[in-house]
Amino acid sequence: MFDLSKELVDEKGEVHPCPLEHFNPKNKFLAWWEKNRKIVKQFRFPLCHPGAEKLVRDTLFLPTKEALSEAHLRRAVVVAALFKLRQQIGSCFATAPAILIQEQQPERFIQDLLDLLSTGRLKRTFSGVEYSVPLIVLENASVDCALLRAWEYTLAAFSEVKMEFSRWNLYLSLGLHPEEKGGVGEVLYRAIDTKLVAANKKIEECELEYERAHDQLRAAEALLRQASTESEIRRFKVECQARYFHLQSCQNLRDKYQNLAHQLSRFFSFLIRQYDTKFQHYFQEIYDPKMAEYVGGTYEDCPAGFRLVYKHGRIDPNLWTPIEDSDTYIRCLSDFFVVTESQIVASAETSEEKEAVSEMTTAIIQHVRSDTFLEASLKSSAKHGRKPWAYTSGGTMETLLKTYYCQESLTQESRWIQDPLDLAIFMLDILKAIPKPQSLLMQSPSHAFILHPEWDPFCQGWKDNGFTYTWLRDQFILPMQHFYRSSHALEKKEDDSFLFQALPLIPAHQCQAALQKLVEPWLSQPQLPDHLPPYVTAHELRQMACAQLKPQLHLPLAERARQLQLAPQILRFADTNWENADFAFVVNPSTLAFELWRVDASGTEGTPMTSWKPFFGDPAAVWTIFTNPKQYQ
Repeated sequence: MFDLSKELVDEKGEVHPCPLEHFNPKNKFLAWWEKNRKIVKQFRFPLCHPGAEKLVRDTLFLPTKEALSEAHLRRAVVVAALFKLRQQIGSCFATAPAILIQEQQPERFIQDLLDLLSTGRLKRTFSGVEYSVPLIVLENASVDCALLRAWEYTLAAFSEVKMEFSRWNLYLSLGLHPEEKGGVGEVLYRAIDTKLVAANKKIEECELEYERAHDQLRAAEALLRQASTESEIRRFKVECQARYFHLQSCQNLRDKYQNLAHQLSRFFSFLIRQYDTKFQHYFQEIYDPKMAEYVGGTYEDCPAGFRLVYKHGRIDPNLWTPIEDSDTYIRCLSDFFVVTESQIVASAETSEEKEAVSEMTTAIIQHVRSDTFLEASLKSSAKHGRKPWAYTSGGTMETLLKTYYCQESLTQESRWIQDPLDLAIFMLDILKAIPKPQSLLMQSPSHAFILHPEWDPFCQGWKDNGFTYTWLRDQFILPMQHFYRSSHALEKKEDDSFLFQALPLIPAHQCQAALQKLVEPWLSQPQLPDHLPPYVTAHELRQMACAQLKPQLHLPLAERARQLQLAPQILRFADTNWENADFAFVVNPSTLAFELWRVDASGTEGTPMTSWKPFFGDPAAVWTIFTNPKQYQ
């Protein structure tokens, strides 16, 4: 089997131009390669860690005993660049942007691989904040392209990095609300409240002593005013001075405890703010592909998995600790409170606050290590269908794009959609307002994918200057309804998908002429089987043609079939990310309704997207198009 990676990188690791017979001007990586071959020479050993070497070996399916060379490393990079990326698990929020980057932004893609293999991380810095995610090393070596998948999954970690999950995790899992039974907040509140009660008691005692001292001072002053001899005056003056000093001492002591009580009343909020800030520096969630429950053969998006990691206050992600069980969770939390104690003490303003920080830290660590805390944390998290150190979600493509491309905001158009026709009008109207529209990222309420405005005949819709609905009705809906009526589709009680690929039916005596016309650009004398049924389906006719043509002609053959009305017309508009599936608008052959389907690469086989019906007509189900591709290119 021809291996283009070996043609581009020889056994010595030298890179070469793309062989002319394999050059595809539409492939942006190959075109980029022609001008930037020297960049790939930057891929050298040593790599960041053994996991990266494993990715190279798994990408090329090399035996363990075979030593890795720079030629292997560079070939793995070429394979990752040329491999057709498809979604495998619940990561559409990352797969859609990843496909766009790999296919259309080769320089950025290659730089990402270089950063990952040499440093073990991807990082982005903007607005004074650095966002860093570690290289996701796959344990399962049976994936289709290990290096490409590792990059995709590392990219996915950017989708939640700005969502401040750690803050939510802090309040939920640690139980920082004072009324959360078994939580850290309850322990803190109780300990601080005990100190506050003691301080208030001291205030009361000091207030009583102050009042007594004040009365004694007034009495001494009265005696001084009544003194008649010089010795009495001296004696009462000394007594007044002593009484005054005692009064001042009582007042100072009272004020001290009042200030302490005031500090304690704010101390809980102070600690929560400190932990809130520092928790985000010491913990982060990363994408974990192992947590997704992917069921092969389905087209539904599974929730993506995110796992909490403890960063130890270090920048290098290779030194972070993934939290995968309760023991690691407790150990990392304990370490966090120990490490941050000195930092919080430094932020405290008074010696009393500094002492209280140390006392609170000791109380928290003792509680965190108790069974009571773990039980409460697990119970609280379970209410939300998660664990304290791991959770699942659909991922956030908008956050991924903002972080990866260092954008504060993204231009987008969003609204709820009434039905498939409304969806088509929504997309076409938006595209009409965009100068020279190109590939755009888009998301339904449950899935992220790539909108392709350039695909024909969909592109004719936004190029038309008339009303969008009128174009859809006159150029697509009515002609297809006529097509099916003339094919007697409504009289056939068959599955919608079967009718879609079977119609029209061709009488046996017309098959030769139909086949001849179908293959005319490539074959002059097509052959028919010796025996034909009374009617041949359009699918069967295309199969007869495909059997006599080279595989690379099968897709052009399907397009010609549509031109000859030997296959239904479709409005293909998006790449689903799924294997061999695009999104298209189709007129249903049974009901003649305008529907959203997924179709194969040829556009001659398809299935209605029935699982998405709940997304139509629901004001809470929002569809979004990111309308400025310059922001993510």
